[in-house]
Amino acid sequence: MKLYFLKQKSLDMLEQTIPDNLNKYQDAETWVDQYFIDNDKPNYFFDTGIEVDDYQLISGGPETDFSNAKILYEALQGHINLVQASDLRLWAYMAHKQHWDYMHTRWGIDLPDDEDEAEENETKKSSTDKAINRIGTRYFFKASKGKAFVRQGIARLYWSVYLTYDENNENGNPYEYTEYFFSKQDIFTSITERSYARNKVLVLAALKELKKNSELSRTEVRAFLAKLNQAGAITVSDFLDKTQAEKLCENVMAEIKSIAVLEEGSHFRAVNDVTGKPFGPEMVIKNGQVTAVGKTISTKPKNLLGKKEGTKFVISGKQYVIKNIK
Repeated sequence: MKLYFLKQKSLDMLEQTIPDNLNKYQDAETWVDQYFIDNDKPNYFFDTGIEVDDYQLISGGPETDFSNAKILYEALQGHINLVQASDLRLWAYMAHKQHWDYMHTRWGIDLPDDEDEAEENETKKSSTDKAINRIGTRYFFKASKGKAFVRQGIARLYWSVYLTYDENNENGNPYEYTEYFFSKQDIFTSITERSYARNKVLVLAALKELKKNSELSRTEVRAFLAKLNQAGAITVSDFLDKTQAEKLCENVMAEIKSIAVLEEGSHFRAVNDVTGKPFGPEMVIKNGQVTAVGKTISTKPKNLLGKKEGTKFVISGKQYVIKNIK
């Protein structure tokens, strides 16, 4: 099987005409050949001269991600370098031509996508705008800075393995953390939005630490990854070796585990997540519920026992953060 790149002008044309081609992205059959023939550009790609063994991606949903990532990585490993693996012309050709069946079933523009919803940050958009955004993200490199490689539908498979493949894995399975990475959607999304998302040493160390502490809540996982991002910036994470990265992750995890937890009788403050203003007087936990000045306050969730400092909850439709637990 030969590898092909889109020509740059062809890539630019596809990107610029996404709104005009919305219906085409819903087609079950690839349409890119006919599209360029109709635009008098039948030679829209070029041969890289690279040949790999034949392979086929599995059509399906998120449950296929790990298997497909492994298939793709093993097919391309040793045949492309990091410069080529960073080139959208390769991945866009694959998405529109070679792996159209996979893209149509995995990243159809009308399918629900938790990652895309998180990316939109709860902003209200029309269904057309959402479709255009999804095409830009999944078929091209239009995700926000730093995320493009792990959002584009085909590139994400290759780069996710590149970041997590551990040839010196202590359990003898180099794909241990690749499989873990894909099996934990919250972790996948949280890591790929961080500045260290392309730092293989730190990503592997973070996944190893998270897998050791599988009892963490979603809030604690995100807190761990956020603090790791801050700590990595301070220590210049790009220069950490394996031992240093693992020690950094252990230290951050210890810090997360030491965060105060609400218990029966705990006193705390509720701070508005937007304005930073506290909600009235100091609050107390009684029978798992929030009380202030002797009165029970309705919250979501109703029972806050076990919630850590920094956890968000809702009072009267507004979001607050737990602070200053005593």
